[in-house]
Amino acid sequence: MHYTLERDVNNLVNFLTGTLDRAATQAQGGNYFPVNVVEKQDSIELVAFVPGVKKEDISVKFEEQGILSVSFKRGSIPLSEGERLVRAEIGEFQGYRKFDFKNTIDEKGVKAQSTDGVLTIHLPKKKADPEIKIEVL
Repeated sequence: MHYTLERDVNNLVNFLTGTLDRAATQAQGGNYFPVNVVEKQDSIELVAFVPGVKKEDISVKFEEQGILSVSFKRGSIPLSEGERLVRAEIGEFQGYRKFDFKNTIDEKGVKAQSTDGVLTIHLPKKKADPEIKIEVL
């Protein structure tokens, strides 16, 4: 992997954008949730903790120009008849994040899996076009 000024600037912009995105998400009533993003040779893997969230309540989709949108909703834990909530620290939760992959992902090969409260999204990188030699006349 080559480190360049462009990559450093992109990392800084992504960090700042993520901070603003987190603030905007919270202002809209949603909740920011932490993720790990791991770059591999031919793919990127995004891992998020989503405890108590059912698979059918998770949405993973690509929007325009390589923007990956991940959202979910977790309902409150129901009480049985005769039970009374004495302390509530676990409640409804809505998570929403966007990630900009700048059209580097093969969107047709994306796979998402949720197991034991961990959402893993496998994002294969687009194959680079073969080098084309252009004859100089």
